[in-house]
Amino acid sequence: MKIKSLVWWGCLAALMMTGIASAQTPTAEERMQWFKDAKFGMFIHFHIDNKSAFKPDFSAAEWARVAKTGGMKYVVLTTKHHVGFCLWDSALTDWNVVDQTPYARDIVKDLAAGCKAEGLEMGCYYSIADYHHPLYEPKYQNRPELRKGTRPGADITKYIDFMFGQIKELCELYHPCLIWFDGGSGFRVTNRKDLLRRREMVDMLHAYGTICNSRLGDDDALEFVDYLSMNDNMGAPFHLGVYFESAVCMGESWNYRDNDTVKPPRLLLEKLIRAVGNGGNLLLNVGPDPNGIIPPEMQARLEIMGDWLKKNGEAIYGTEAGLYPYELSWGAITQRRGDGKTNLYLHVVDWPEDGQFILFGVNNTVLGASLLATGEPLQVASRFDPATGQSIVTIEVPEKAPDPYVSVIKLTVAGTVAMDDTYL
Repeated sequence: MKIKSLVWWGCLAALMMTGIASAQTPTAEERMQWFKDAKFGMFIHFHIDNKSAFKPDFSAAEWARVAKTGGMKYVVLTTKHHVGFCLWDSALTDWNVVDQTPYARDIVKDLAAGCKAEGLEMGCYYSIADYHHPLYEPKYQNRPELRKGTRPGADITKYIDFMFGQIKELCELYHPCLIWFDGGSGFRVTNRKDLLRRREMVDMLHAYGTICNSRLGDDDALEFVDYLSMNDNMGAPFHLGVYFESAVCMGESWNYRDNDTVKPPRLLLEKLIRAVGNGGNLLLNVGPDPNGIIPPEMQARLEIMGDWLKKNGEAIYGTEAGLYPYELSWGAITQRRGDGKTNLYLHVVDWPEDGQFILFGVNNTVLGASLLATGEPLQVASRFDPATGQSIVTIEVPEKAPDPYVSVIKLTVAGTVAMDDTYL
């Protein structure tokens, strides 16, 4: 509707003056707890190429169902990518799915309803870079080759006001659990005002109880955002000392691609256990096709992951990072503490051929061991080797791996784990 482009400043002013609903701002720990417990989310990159012909018979609520099947606990949708097109009925621009397509449905609204029905949290990806908006200056593009020329009437200060308005709009309308910023590398902290605007953005989100990632621009200070976004398709090779999220493509492309090569189940599960074992989350990306359908190959992978999590979810959800501050060749460790004991979950990708799994460095009293998926008890013994100064736990395991992808051994020890200094 043309009227939107004429009155968006008025709408923006109204939004900015609206009182934030939350009467009490949650603490940093309260804001992040659900995220740290969730561990596994779905990233959805959805792009509408042919806007005039976009009228599929689908509801974004179906994406939530697929995410639930995959064992995910939250969903993050590209509500506005770098091209600036909005997948919700924004009052601040008519460059959106309701006004520009015959589909004329608010995709974010449908997804929010679907997530609520499935018991999932919903987050909104939002690109700071906007190649379409007339106020966005080319010199702030997130790719150097695009930082050329000028755009008459461009005003980055006014664009940032517009961005604030849209973020507030998303929070007011859909109550997202998080805002996933991207495309902000063109924004640099050149003066105190720039830094204060970022703090203002984060403070506004926190007042809603909404968390945000670290891609709010160059030189971002982790002390005022909530968690670190790793570089695309990268995990953490060791414990970082800060909570992180690893965003990984299920295929080779973020958006839909014909005949995309989808990663095998074992590799996808390995990315999950390594992310959680190193103290973070995995945000696994799918790219729905032009009709909004998540490709069958990707859905099949998610069904496998969901089935694995039904049996082994205790070792993922609500756990803490593992023992060793570095990556393990055989898999990963997660842990859960409470009631005077610690459950160590040994996620084994490379199953031992000799029938013995050996864990070094844990000098606690061992209370027992079992296969997590079946509860089958395993023989376990611990000893201290004075010659090497090592504590050694030996677990007798079946010759064949119980799971075709990742097998989990549950090892229970007394108290909080005390590691030999050699392994810290």
